[in-house]
Amino acid sequence: MKPISTVPPNGGGGWYTLYSVLLTLGMPLILLILLAKKRSRPGMLERLGVSSRNVFSSHAGDPVVWIHAVSMGEAMAIVPLVVRIKEAYPESRVVVSTITETGRDVVLDKLQGLAEHLYFPLDHGAIVNRVLDRIRPHVFMFVDTELWPNVLRTLQRRRIPTMLINGRLSSRSFAGYMRIRPFMKHVTRSISFCAMQSQRDVDRMRALGVDAERVAATGSIKCDQTVLLSDPQMEQSLDAFVNDGVAGEVLIAASTHPGEEEALLIVYKRLLEEFPSLVLVFAPRHLHRVADVESVIRSHDFIPLRRTSLSEDAERPAAAGTQKYVRILDTHGELASTFQFASIVWVGGSWVPVGGHNLMEPAQWGKPIFFGPFMDHVSEMAEMMVGGGGGIQVSTLDDMTQRMAELLREPEQRHKVGRAAQQVVKDNQGALDRTLSTIYSVLGDPALTVSQTG
Repeated sequence: MKPISTVPPNGGGGWYTLYSVLLTLGMPLILLILLAKKRSRPGMLERLGVSSRNVFSSHAGDPVVWIHAVSMGEAMAIVPLVVRIKEAYPESRVVVSTITETGRDVVLDKLQGLAEHLYFPLDHGAIVNRVLDRIRPHVFMFVDTELWPNVLRTLQRRRIPTMLINGRLSSRSFAGYMRIRPFMKHVTRSISFCAMQSQRDVDRMRALGVDAERVAATGSIKCDQTVLLSDPQMEQSLDAFVNDGVAGEVLIAASTHPGEEEALLIVYKRLLEEFPSLVLVFAPRHLHRVADVESVIRSHDFIPLRRTSLSEDAERPAAAGTQKYVRILDTHGELASTFQFASIVWVGGSWVPVGGHNLMEPAQWGKPIFFGPFMDHVSEMAEMMVGGGGGIQVSTLDDMTQRMAELLREPEQRHKVGRAAQQVVKDNQGALDRTLSTIYSVLGDPALTVSQTG
């Protein structure tokens, strides 16, 4: 692969001026919105380019790699990437920025000692310049496709290479960007290289103005994530939470959104008629919804049971009459390990028009994966899962009930579907190596770097 380089600024000044003026006028409202949201308050000074600490002042001569991962899902996806970068360039410093607090927690937990965390700055020119003066990155990488015009333009002006990695463009985002294409063609052309998940994403980036030689399909790095086994104590605790340590049939509904719990509870009631010992576990996409999920569960005459309500020595409360528990996984970072106890998995954000979520984690455990009709965010992976026999897409409650019952009834077929899902992941691995080869073209061959420093 040819070394990537920065793209010389190529006009669009009027568009950037208009964008910056509108952003400046709207800044008071933006700040009020951030302050109104409890989850947006942490790191407010960092978001404004001001920090009470300066963790970037040491090791001034070492190469700095800045990776932006929006939230928890993206932060989890880049963990193996950061590990490989640190292995190749042990003297490098990696800065991982996030927007959400849950993303920050992943960085502090999974990348402790490997990366420093930063809340991503607001996309205002003065703020961006202050942050860049402090970090002084050698390369900037951002995951998926959050296009921040002033960040990208300022990096371009400073001749700092930028890389979009694991890029994707949903139909909704693409349609929105195309409506302002005269501006977006300047924004996208400021990106040095775009490593996209699929050919469809490549075509969409080219339609937005990216030159053909600066975009390629490299696959999804989520396929290269390894299954991280929890420590024995955590695994035992999860096992007790899911099924009291007694192996049974378990339906895990992952990353659910409003309206999906209601649908799944209807299906669960039907399934209980044939499978009375079936366990249902909800893992809401956003934990601030846990109280609402509890209310929905109670409305269906079940008893909600939170993961955090059970301590190691606590006794499970007795169920009233014939009511059953429906578990709620209300913790961060445990869902991936909980999949090991599933018989079948439902991936949320797909029954309502959200666009679907990560299919890779349950597939890596060899679990059959169900999802609904709205899979635009991960459409290619959904198609591969269905085509490979590891994914089952349903569009009605009757269909969902029937297909789930078939797999619960036939363990051999269930395991066959799960193995097929696992195989789809294996067949699509390699994106991490392809992404790293692009990074090496920016930072230099690690083998040469080691020999020169050794």
